[in-house]
Amino acid sequence: MKHGDEALAAGLLDIHLPPASSFDWLADLSATVSVAAFAALVVALVFRAVSERKKRPALTSLQDQVAASKMLPTGEQRTALLHLLKRHRPKRFAGLQASLYKPSPDRDLERLIQKVLRD
Repeated sequence: MKHGDEALAAGLLDIHLPPASSFDWLADLSATVSVAAFAALVVALVFRAVSERKKRPALTSLQDQVAASKMLPTGEQRTALLHLLKRHRPKRFAGLQASLYKPSPDRDLERLIQKVLRD
C-alpha cells in the first residue's frame, strides 16, 4: 500500500458506533410501527382492488330500464326515473329541474315515465 492508502485505512479503523443509549428501544419501536403501517396500507389497497364490486351490465333499452324501475319502492322509482330522464333526455330534465323541489301535481310516476319514454 501507498502512504495515502495506509492513512485512509488507519482512519477507517478509528470509526466506531456510538455506545448504546437508553432510547434505542424508541427507534426500534418507531421503525417497527412504520413497517407495520406500510404493510397494512399495502394489504388494504390489495384487498380493495380485489374486492371491488363488479358493475352490472346496463340494461339494453330505455324501456327495459323503465320496467326495472317499476319494481322499486315509490321514492326510489322516482329517483331512478329522474336519473334516466337526466341521462337520456337532458333537455326535458333541464325543464323539469326548476320544479323538482316545489310541491306540484307533476310528481305522478306515470307522467314521469311518459316524459322519459317520449321522443
